[in-house]
Amino acid sequence: MVMFFKHRPRVSIRTQLIVLVLFVAMISLLVLAIVTGVYFTNAITDTRVSKLELVAELKSSQLQQIMSNYYYQIFQLSEKASLQKLLTSRKAGNTSDSAANDVENVMEQFLDASTASFSYARLYDLNFDLIVNASGKSSHTKNATKAVLDKLFILEMDNVTDRKSTR
Repeated sequence: MVMFFKHRPRVSIRTQLIVLVLFVAMISLLVLAIVTGVYFTNAITDTRVSKLELVAELKSSQLQQIMSNYYYQIFQLSEKASLQKLLTSRKAGNTSDSAANDVENVMEQFLDASTASFSYARLYDLNFDLIVNASGKSSHTKNATKAVLDKLFILEMDNVTDRKSTR
């Protein structure tokens, strides 16, 4: 075995103590830095999570209120006597257009009254045949193309008509 030092180097006790104190100080600073870093990382993450949970609850509440508003508006429209009378007469086989015109006027009044919520409305019978098509008078209803409306009103698509023919 080859020895690098044939003689042990002499290091004074003072130097040894300085190195030992520095080594202990560096180790304790390293431990303190790791513990502090982990603690504050967890604290920041927990804060972010709680903020995200709060935002999610607020958005959920907002969405629930919007959907409730839509539900009650549509419910009020569906309770109109002229609309119910038209659907009942269509189910009985009466396909006159006079009742449909009355319902179209009622639906247009509904759409005009709810300018921010609804722009178009369509009424279908039990066979998914279009009875009434109504649009509001707001400015954004004028810009809708037929292609956009076909995508919005999915009951007009070919896959629905194919299902009807197989019944």
